[in-house]
Amino acid sequence: KLYQVVVDDAATGKALLERGKLRRRVTLVPLDKVRASRIDAGRLDRAAKVAKKRGGDARVALEFVGYDAEVAAAVEYAFGSALVCDSMETARAVAFDPQVQKRCVTLDGDVCDPRG
Repeated sequence: KLYQVVVDDAATGKALLERGKLRRRVTLVPLDKVRASRIDAGRLDRAAKVAKKRGGDARVALEFVGYDAEVAAAVEYAFGSALVCDSMETARAVAFDPQVQKRCVTLDGDVCDPRG
């Protein structure tokens, strides 16, 4: 998701694909169509409890990213469903907890994803 191209609307995306002379394949994210996703409060609470039980910390990735309001939907799409954990042990425990089941990234950049 980090390498996708954000455009203001679907019409701009279509014009870019048709006349943009793109040199490589890209995924376009039109702001008028993108569905932002956020982790619900129940899962966040559970993630924090699982992390704390292991002596660690788990927070939503959005807390670590600064962005303008006009691109909020795209940033939430990219980072809203991921958690940042302080260690691999914490990330593994949180990601695979049956009540969390969300992708976790460590501060070192390692990823634990319950979807594989």
